[in-house]
Amino acid sequence: MVRRAGSLSEQGLVLPRNFQIAFGASRSNVPGRVGYYLSSTWSIRNLLEALAIAGVPELTAAPTRPSPGAANYQQQLDSYGDQLDNWFHVNEKTLRYHADRFGVGFATAETRQLLSNLVLPLALHQEARYLPAPVNVNLSERMGNAAASIVVTRNDAGKLVPNYAKLGGTVAAAFLSKELYANAFHAPELDSGHFATRYIGYSLLGDLATNVGHELVRAAREPDMTYYNLHGRSTDDAYYPLSLGGKLVYWLRSTYAPRVFVAAALVGGLPDINLIENRPQDPKRSDPSTWNGDTTYDAAYNDYGSRLLGWKDQVENNLRYHGRRFAGGLAEAETQTTLQNLLIPVLFNMDPRYVPLGAGYTTGERFGHALAGLVVSHTDAGARTINLPVLAGTVGAAFLAKDVYYPKLGTPALETDGVLAKTLCLNFAADGLYNVIGEFLRHRGY
Repeated sequence: MVRRAGSLSEQGLVLPRNFQIAFGASRSNVPGRVGYYLSSTWSIRNLLEALAIAGVPELTAAPTRPSPGAANYQQQLDSYGDQLDNWFHVNEKTLRYHADRFGVGFATAETRQLLSNLVLPLALHQEARYLPAPVNVNLSERMGNAAASIVVTRNDAGKLVPNYAKLGGTVAAAFLSKELYANAFHAPELDSGHFATRYIGYSLLGDLATNVGHELVRAAREPDMTYYNLHGRSTDDAYYPLSLGGKLVYWLRSTYAPRVFVAAALVGGLPDINLIENRPQDPKRSDPSTWNGDTTYDAAYNDYGSRLLGWKDQVENNLRYHGRRFAGGLAEAETQTTLQNLLIPVLFNMDPRYVPLGAGYTTGERFGHALAGLVVSHTDAGARTINLPVLAGTVGAAFLAKDVYYPKLGTPALETDGVLAKTLCLNFAADGLYNVIGEFLRHRGY
């Protein structure tokens, strides 16, 4: 007698060997969360929040130095010294007050980053990063996603949940600031519920503005990101151009690149350290060797006051001079990035990027291509042409600085042909170095 097999419902459930239970909340990516938090600790927004809480100090005008030719010059000089001491004390108190508020603001911002981007996301299994809208949605949907992300996010299982990490971190940071930081930094006026409420409101508005900025940049980059996701980085053999939005974003990123500030610092130079260190020494009544050749202490003290004022003027003039040089160098560097990465490429339909030769070629061929990139570029149609953005942008910015910026800033030492030639050589060398780096090192974007 053959035993009839039981019905399907009576048989036991057979599972594959690799079957795993899908838990309600998967494990958090701890290294990724820690990395995201660490990157947020030096966000420019932390500094902006601290500066907003610190406020702008209102410094009083310095007293006027008396003229040496006045009949009662000694009396005026004594009075000027008293006025100067009082001016220092008043403005030092003002600066300390705003520095204390800055300390509260910076500590609060960093606390919010710690709680919202690390502690609470790990504890609640929530995503701390802003999750942008899909790349192919319209602008209104992008703005809706930017606003909704203030109050909702996704948990580790991918489900939409209230954004307790962001909201809770902001509220907790505000009340820690009120209860702890305000007293620790000697800013009792911030120990109030009004300050905590305003901080929460403005911080969430800041989150909204940051999200909107992310979406606007993504909207501008949409065509370029689509090409990049489909074909990878643009190369000489597989070229695709930048869109107008892509060129705008490329230029914006170049305006705060380290190269800009390094170039400005090289032009600015260093102040005269010896001048700063050679401060006149205060004569001692009991030590004639400190009287600087005078026969009496009173005469030495009067001469010391005159020398100190002269030293102060020299140091201030030296610092202002190098500050003007730095401003001129920064103006030149920013002009070059604007011409090279935005205006000329947009006006002449050219590509501001260095387009690498790519893999599949020898090292020598790739290195030669990087150097040739100083004079050869692509039009948006893909044709090779003279690299007008680099050549005209570099030369144009250098001549503008020599003939316009430096004369207006009063830096005649920078208006020479020698400085012009050095500037051009350094900038072309920097562009060549950037091309070599762009050819051989990995890039994460187009």
